[in-house]
Amino acid sequence: MKLLREDKSEKVDYTYIPEMKESFDRVMARFKMGEKKYARLNWRACKDNQTYKESLIRHTVQYMNGMEDDDHLSALIVNALILLDLEK
Repeated sequence: MKLLREDKSEKVDYTYIPEMKESFDRVMARFKMGEKKYARLNWRACKDNQTYKESLIRHTVQYMNGMEDDDHLSALIVNALILLDLEK
């Protein structure tokens, strides 16, 4: 008897994570910086996500303008992930 397996073609493929370790390290370092300054998952207590929208735009503009005074790319990714998390 042939065993039928469920179709996994639509499942999330987490195997990308190890392949992008350095990129994820930068993003997680940014989360750690925020945790030290505020608290872990502090944005979930936020009533208004405007702060994160403004920060996302500011870091995007700074990144697009080639500013290298901060890791603006990881900062904009963190802000986008926070906004994504706040949508749920």
